[in-house]
Amino acid sequence: MEIKIEKELQEKVLLYQLLEKYADGLREQLAFLEKQLIDTATSQHAIRELQKAKSGQEMLIGLGGGCWSTVRLEKEKQLLINLGAGVLARKSVEQAEKILETRTIDIQKEINRIQKEWVVVSQKLAELSSEIEKQTKTTFP
Repeated sequence: MEIKIEKELQEKVLLYQLLEKYADGLREQLAFLEKQLIDTATSQHAIRELQKAKSGQEMLIGLGGGCWSTVRLEKEKQLLINLGAGVLARKSVEQAEKILETRTIDIQKEINRIQKEWVVVSQKLAELSSEIEKQTKTTFP
């Protein structure tokens, strides 16, 4: 009987450890998606500022890592936008805005999905923790 209880306890501990690693992975995904959301919002803001600029006007453009450059705007404002898998496409400002709006919605949906999943995993971890604690106290008094 005692061997069976110890085996059940080992299985619960193993399941707890696996779920804990899974929860860590979910947290990492959330952090990545939140960064993407911030990057997308930053791009949307930059596009709105670009729309205000006039042809021939000089603008300061951030290159990342604290590096900046000045550029002179052409008549036709077109942007290169990453479509995924390293593919860039030349798009009008309006098209780029729509792509970024869609991207924002998609990222937010994925964040919501992962948050819901994380809640379920956290509840299961709490249940397992309680079961492991009770079983440990009865098995090893």
